[in-house]
Amino acid sequence: MSVDLLANALRKATDLNDKNLCAALQLAEGDEHWINELLGPPRTLDPAGCEDLPHVMCPGLYQATLSGSIECILELLGSNHEIACINEASHDVKLVLGGKFHGDGLCTLREATAENNTVLHIAAEEGHVKLAEQLIEMDKTLLTSENSRHETPLHLAARAGKHDIISLIVLLAQQHLTRGAFEVLGRINTDGDTVLHEAARNGHEEAVQVLMTVAPALSAKVNAASISPLYLAAAQRSDGIVEKLLQYKDASAAGPEKQNALHAAVLGSLG
Repeated sequence: MSVDLLANALRKATDLNDKNLCAALQLAEGDEHWINELLGPPRTLDPAGCEDLPHVMCPGLYQATLSGSIECILELLGSNHEIACINEASHDVKLVLGGKFHGDGLCTLREATAENNTVLHIAAEEGHVKLAEQLIEMDKTLLTSENSRHETPLHLAARAGKHDIISLIVLLAQQHLTRGAFEVLGRINTDGDTVLHEAARNGHEEAVQVLMTVAPALSAKVNAASISPLYLAAAQRSDGIVEKLLQYKDASAAGPEKQNALHAAVLGSLG
C-alpha cells in the first residue's frame, strides 16, 4: 500500500512539473521507513524546543536576508564562512562560523530576530529560493530551527504560500536529515498547527497541492483547538483546497465545539 501511495505521489509531482518534489520522493523509493513516515498514518510528534541562538540578528544581516541578497550575506559572514578567531586570553585558535565584526561580535547564521526567526525563516517567508538553498547548504541545522512559536521555516513558507520553497525544503530535508522530510513535515507550532493547517488557513492552493502530494496524511491531523485543515478551507470557502484535501480518504473534517467542515461551509455561505 505504501509503495502504491508513493507511486501516486510521484505521478502527482510529475504532473505539477515540480523537480524538487519529484527528487524528494525518488529518494524515498526502496526505503520503507521513509515511505511510512511521509505517506503513512499521522502520529503525534512532540515539537522540539526552541534552540538558544547565540546572537540577536544584526540589522545588516536582517536586511540582506529580507532582500534576498546572497552577496551581502556572504560578505557579512566572510568569504569562507569559517575564520580563525584568536582568543586574546588564552591565545587559542578556533574556527567560528561567521565573518565580519559588527559591533557586538561576529555575524553568524545562528543569529535570530526578536521572534527567534533565523535567516532561513526569513528567506522562506519571502520566497527567496536560491538564498534558502544556499543557507541550508551552509548550515543544515537551519532546516529544523524553531522560532518562539515552535514554527520551522517550512511553517512560514506554507503560511506565505511559497510552494517553491516548500518543495525545496522537503527535498533538502529528505537528503540531509536523519528522519528525512518528515522531520520538518511533522512539526507542529504552539497552536498545534501543521504546515498544512497554515497553507489551508491562508488559502494557498498550490502550497496545499505540494503538501498533499508528499504528505497527504497531514490532512487527518487536527490542531490544539480540534480544527482540521479541511474545516479551515471550508470556512474560507476555498473550494479548490477543499477538493484537494478530500482526495485523501482519511482527511479529518473536524472543527471546534463539535462542528465540522459542513458547518463551516454553511456559515461561510451565510457570511
